[in-house]
Amino acid sequence: MTRSLSGAVYVALIVVSLYIGKWTSNEFVGQLARHLLFGFVMFVGLYECYRCVELSGTKVNKPLGYLLMAAVWLGSFVCLGFVGSRLDAIVLMCFLMCAALPAALIWQLWRNDDHPFVTVSATLVGVLYLALPMALLLLGTADRQVVDVVMMTFILTWVCDTGAYLSGMAFGRHKLWPRHSPGKTWEGLCGGLLLCVGAAMLVGPLFGGALLSGWQWPVLAVIVVVFGTLGDLAESMLKRSAGLKDSGNIMPGHGGILDRFDSMLLIVPIMFLYCCLFL
Repeated sequence: MTRSLSGAVYVALIVVSLYIGKWTSNEFVGQLARHLLFGFVMFVGLYECYRCVELSGTKVNKPLGYLLMAAVWLGSFVCLGFVGSRLDAIVLMCFLMCAALPAALIWQLWRNDDHPFVTVSATLVGVLYLALPMALLLLGTADRQVVDVVMMTFILTWVCDTGAYLSGMAFGRHKLWPRHSPGKTWEGLCGGLLLCVGAAMLVGPLFGGALLSGWQWPVLAVIVVVFGTLGDLAESMLKRSAGLKDSGNIMPGHGGILDRFDSMLLIVPIMFLYCCLFL
């Protein structure tokens, strides 16, 4: 019961944050809702990521990491209000994230640390892991057309997870990558792929209208399956290095923020590039 309720709240928050601007005919309200939700994902996800890194025996500069994350989050909101085009906003955000490296190195000069470059690397990887996809998602959804593609991407991710779980339970024999995720199988991956492509072909044109042509929806499904699976494996690798089963317990029955958004963290940058090419 708790797991179902937690899952329902998770889905409801995604839907409301993406469409409240359209429902209220007030795009500022929509952008504010998305920034609050995905900003929460950024910061809680960063906390979970740094917790895994520290449990694996590596130091991180948490104050700097949270400060850089706040700059990316606030910068993306300000960019949407004051920068002329979405492309200009993306360029500014990329510049801000590139400026994180010299900032981290300068900060490290005042820290008593025998392994400064390891600390800087771990700190920045955590920021980029969460900040880059979330910033691209926030900047991309300023375009109402992209909102529908983002929503469909979430749906396809959930469909893929369901198909992989069911087919893995029924037919799973061959391990996909046991070193990082012993439960995943090639049969589960194939089942998730078939269900995801089928859903994209059937629901995509109805859901997104003329945003993407017929063949582009199954391509989007393949992107979701491939990079969603890699994102899941990457997060599993991070958790196993820390000896954890779940990244956190903020969502009862579902684990932490990283457990829920691990697939999207790798899907979003590729999806964003795909939308830039075809929308």
